[in-house]
Amino acid sequence: MTTMPRPIYETKEDKDIDLAHLFDTFLNNRALILTITGFFAALGVAYALLATPVYLASAMIQIQAKGGLPSLTDVVGTAPAVSPAQTEIALLKSRSVVGGAVEDLNLDIIIEPHHFPVVGGYIFRRFEPTEEGELGWYPEGFESYAWGGESLRVTQLIVPDKMHGEELTLEAAENNGFILRDPEGEVVVQGVVGEPIETPDYGITVAELNARPGTTFTVIKNRTYATTEDYQNRLNAGERGKQSGILNVTLEGTDPEKAVTVLEAVAQRYVDQNIARNAAEATQSLEFLSEQVPEVRKKLDAAQTALNEFQTGNRSVDISAETQSVLDRIVDLESQISEQNLKRTEMESRFTRQHPNFQALMNQINQLQAQKTELEKQIGTLPSTQQELLRLNRDVEVSSETYSMLLNKTQELDIIRAGTVGNVRIVDHAAADIDEPIKPNKPLIVIVATLLGGILAVAFVYVREALKRGVENPEEIERVGIPVYAAIPFSE
Repeated sequence: MTTMPRPIYETKEDKDIDLAHLFDTFLNNRALILTITGFFAALGVAYALLATPVYLASAMIQIQAKGGLPSLTDVVGTAPAVSPAQTEIALLKSRSVVGGAVEDLNLDIIIEPHHFPVVGGYIFRRFEPTEEGELGWYPEGFESYAWGGESLRVTQLIVPDKMHGEELTLEAAENNGFILRDPEGEVVVQGVVGEPIETPDYGITVAELNARPGTTFTVIKNRTYATTEDYQNRLNAGERGKQSGILNVTLEGTDPEKAVTVLEAVAQRYVDQNIARNAAEATQSLEFLSEQVPEVRKKLDAAQTALNEFQTGNRSVDISAETQSVLDRIVDLESQISEQNLKRTEMESRFTRQHPNFQALMNQINQLQAQKTELEKQIGTLPSTQQELLRLNRDVEVSSETYSMLLNKTQELDIIRAGTVGNVRIVDHAAADIDEPIKPNKPLIVIVATLLGGILAVAFVYVREALKRGVENPEEIERVGIPVYAAIPFSE
């Protein structure tokens, strides 16, 4: 028995891709490829048109260099190089600034009208009212959705602690009324626009409601801390050019007017805090002096009264030339000591007792006290009547000098505080381009969707062809040792 030789096709391994066959396969399935590609392109166009646009609000802030003499660390040059812009950016995005804007604008209250699925948001945004309060057309039976022109403004919302972050439903009612329901649909508050309503668990003030009866809104009360963190993350600030001192601040949002309002509030609050920070020293000193003025005035009145009673009782009006000379000198010393003591009291709130400035001030006070002690020894040699008269005159003149000094310093500090300006200013106030949203990028979305559809279509055809178990070429049969006797050509 003889064995048949193995066909040559069985020993060959064809690892090359038949590009002509592959191209022919794609050509034969061009209708399927075009259909899938067109479907994805249509999805891209639909998404680009129906997606909620995102706008960018921007503002520009200038940081000016502070005046004054350089500090010791600046002169020596040992301090690390820290950009003032980085410090100001951190202050701009701090909770005291952003959180204050959140509280002022009630940003922790989220309000969204209910839109018809898929196309409702697009219809709502495209509506342009011709008069104030006009509402868009709606199909009969779908009045619960917002079709254009609807608005709701809530200035106060109090909810139980467990309801923070939960979706409440507010429904417009007849006669300018409204109904607030919890997530289970139970009515929790019912009232009229403009009137604060409070219950044991809930409280709400609807300042404005423009909607047909039956229209519903989603209302969410978030925690202020969480809302502040959200806006801190959304707020972007960067220096335009190294060491330029110009900050570009941006905020993204689906509502351009709200984004502009929030960004302007943050920028203005930041500038106000900067001014208050620069005026803090003058304000603190002014508060201290304001507390001292009434006390010194009481001492002055008491000293004048005592002097008048003594002169009336002893019928002594004048003092001797020697006593007057001592009086002038001791009044001058007392005035200096009083002024230095005021500085010491103020310095104690800013420095420790071991600080060089505090130690230098105490040395000055001790020197003045020593000179005062010497003068008091001279006073002891005067007649008793002259001593008492000198003491009373000293109390009056010292109190008067101190009172005048406090009034002058109070006026000076008040002028300084009122004229204080910050080292930052708003160059460009917040604004947004309402005609050109930054998202979505419609051309890019359509191109990507079309390319993705084409790639998926080609991949699908290729995989389907690779997994096909049929035979299209007689050579494939001969490779396994089966002879081919005839072939029937394909015909349409």
